[in-house]
Amino acid sequence: MSGTSTLVQRNSLFYLLTQVVGVTFLFLWLASLTQDWSPLNPLLASSQQPGHMAHEMKEAQGLLTGLIAAAGLFLAAWKLRQLRGQEALPGKRILLLGTSLFLAVPLLMLLLQYSAASPSLESLYHQIPEIKPLLEVGAIVAVGAGLLHLYFAGWALNQARLRWGGLLAGLICAFLLGLLEADQERINLTQVFASLALVWLLGSIAFYPLIVNPERWSASHGERATVAEAWEHLASIQVQRRRSLGMFGGLMVVILPFFASTWAVDSLVFQFTRMAGLGLVLIAVLGRCWCMLYLGGHKGSSLISQGPYSISRNPLYLFSLCAVTGMGALSGSLLLGPILALFVYAVFNNVIDEEQVLLHKVFGQDYQDYCQRVPRLIPRLSLWNSPNELQVSLTGLARTLRDALPYFLIWPVFALAQWLQINGWVPVLLRLP
Repeated sequence: MSGTSTLVQRNSLFYLLTQVVGVTFLFLWLASLTQDWSPLNPLLASSQQPGHMAHEMKEAQGLLTGLIAAAGLFLAAWKLRQLRGQEALPGKRILLLGTSLFLAVPLLMLLLQYSAASPSLESLYHQIPEIKPLLEVGAIVAVGAGLLHLYFAGWALNQARLRWGGLLAGLICAFLLGLLEADQERINLTQVFASLALVWLLGSIAFYPLIVNPERWSASHGERATVAEAWEHLASIQVQRRRSLGMFGGLMVVILPFFASTWAVDSLVFQFTRMAGLGLVLIAVLGRCWCMLYLGGHKGSSLISQGPYSISRNPLYLFSLCAVTGMGALSGSLLLGPILALFVYAVFNNVIDEEQVLLHKVFGQDYQDYCQRVPRLIPRLSLWNSPNELQVSLTGLARTLRDALPYFLIWPVFALAQWLQINGWVPVLLRLP
């Protein structure tokens, strides 16, 4: 099977939710939080020679900006030289796009700064005062943030070092240039995060057609691939799914302590939401074990269409979404659970499509008839049927139960976060209803 496939390369919904919307919103949110805050402001305010310090910082900023611009252009030229030849045409297009964005975005920043100073927008600023700092993004900071385009270029080229190195370099250089941006002895972190948001948004949109393959593997390779190749491809998709969910879960553990519900802890809505969340997690654990009773040791070797698989083609994924929704509800927020479930569904949606390709190749017309009869995810209870006897795999059942029990760990995580917030150890950065 030619080429390697990654989860996000096959899933435009996941890319749009996480890269285009999610990360951009994260930077904008941080920009709004840091409008009146900077850890270095006291240092500048207490300096005996603030003007001299600002002058030195400006000189250092200019030198660093020149070095970053020269390094970015040199790297692009070096990579283009490595990609000589007709077979490397897509790679050339990727690098040329990244270089063009690297040069054009600072100019766009200058235009935004000019428009932010325009008197014609004063009425808008009076109505929405928070929008002015977001429009006053820095062209200098954008030079450092422009290295983030290496993240998308490395992704499109399937070069992990270029991708993650570009992400790290872009963040570090943007903050270095931002910390050297002394405006009236004040560090403007809002400008840094706003610049990162704009650079990221433009890069994620521009590289979208090069990263997300609009033609799924199932359409381009499904008919030609052998069963062994289909199994191999599905195995790689499952690995990517586990990695993506693992990274997503780790990120949530880090971020969620800074979230809180708008409902009071002793309110009926808060307590009911948490109890409902615990109930959903319990249903999910029992539901996954129920599915394993029918799967037994026959997963992949025969078409399972009994029990929960008679009313839904993907009950395991359905119960996993139920668990994620419940885990979000354990925070006391009515909104967090559906938001988390939407992101997880974006991952599952791609895996389900790839599994369908394999099952259709293995079981042929029988699976096609099954798809026409049974819904993809939402159960249709009127279709229920079950045999009188089942062959149960205790090993598979125990493994499913073991994998599902960590769902309950989110309860003490939220309890600890709530305790830290009450005692002032962790600030509440966002409240959700």
